[in-house]
Amino acid sequence: MRNRLPVPEGPDLELACTGAEWVLAADGVLLGSALIPHRRPLIGLRLQGRRESFEVQTASEEQIHATRESISAQLHDDGLLVLRANRALSLDVDTRFTPEYAYNLRGDVFVADGLGGYALHLRGEGRRRGNRWTLAPGSELWISIFPPRRPKPEHLCWSIAHEGRPRPFPAATLPTDALIDEVSEHCQVLALHAYFWRGVPLRERPKLSRYAWRRCAWRSRLHEPVDPDGLERVRERCTARGLKLLLYVSPLYSQAPDILGELERIHHTHGADGFYLDGLAKDLGRARELVRGARRVVGDGGLLYLNSSEHPFKDPRLPCPLVDTHADFVLRGAAGRRRLALRPFLRYAVSGWNLSQAVGIWCHYGSSTWPLDRVPKPSHVQAALTEHVRIWRRSHWSAGGQELSDFDRQYESGLSCLARAERASLR
Repeated sequence: MRNRLPVPEGPDLELACTGAEWVLAADGVLLGSALIPHRRPLIGLRLQGRRESFEVQTASEEQIHATRESISAQLHDDGLLVLRANRALSLDVDTRFTPEYAYNLRGDVFVADGLGGYALHLRGEGRRRGNRWTLAPGSELWISIFPPRRPKPEHLCWSIAHEGRPRPFPAATLPTDALIDEVSEHCQVLALHAYFWRGVPLRERPKLSRYAWRRCAWRSRLHEPVDPDGLERVRERCTARGLKLLLYVSPLYSQAPDILGELERIHHTHGADGFYLDGLAKDLGRARELVRGARRVVGDGGLLYLNSSEHPFKDPRLPCPLVDTHADFVLRGAAGRRRLALRPFLRYAVSGWNLSQAVGIWCHYGSSTWPLDRVPKPSHVQAALTEHVRIWRRSHWSAGGQELSDFDRQYESGLSCLARAERASLR
């Protein structure tokens, strides 16, 4: 996502990108407005202390950097404004819309309604008391306005199949041609799980863990397929059936010393359509850096499917559109709902509609903190579609057969109606 950021003109600070605009008004308030789906003010920042003029230092396609004596500001192309305190600084935050959902966890705040919102992330030393934030010298306050981009209409009607798990058949880490043919009747994307990669030596597996006696392929330094010819067969069959193939890599758990270099090597060697990224990093800045780097590897036409159920915040009540927006599809919910009611969980923790604009996928349907291999019940399917959420498809759910057929019939009909309505709203 590359947007040209205009160089501001005139005495007042004006910064803009595709999804956000910041204007320093005459009263000294830095006003942040969303530009998608339409223009509206979201947040005001009143910087304490004497009034100072900003001076633009640099401007490029990815960011504008402006500074004054006490503070510097960087606006990035994904709607992130970074305020860095050059000396001890206080500022007051004023919400300019009526939120439907809000959650804060220490130095992280998420505020949203059905049309978007903003998030605040304290980086470094500082504190928050009510609406006032105090930053130590060198600390940063990250402010992201969302949605930062428009959705990709072609993705709204796509379904994702998850295959390659060792259950119920240990040899099923690569799908057969027959299974690929079946999947292609219902889905447009096939995400392969980790087990087609070679595992790591026993000494490199986590001790005292349920994974100690598994191959733990997600921890690999060098991702090499167990069956190279089999992986090539899968790729060719997917191409013939019109399926996009995504290969599993976990930047969070992989031991590769240069994970972006490893992604580039895999992409060049195996020629898939993109990646199923199982986690990025525990740190917000590193997670954003990784997903932006992965986007550069696959290009604008490639696909990124991100499992973002836990990090960077390890709390489903605190989603992160700033990271998710660089992916095409985002899987959430593996950690359960954390006492959230079903509707706000689906709308704000899972869905990306008017938030990140990535298509939100419900992982394990939020019904448990443990993975459950079962067909989602009809009421959950309807609840998901009502809140702009998609559900993955598995060919080997524990209660397959007729229940899987019933799911396909209900879900595909509902998804078609939802995608049609979403596309119409974009015109």
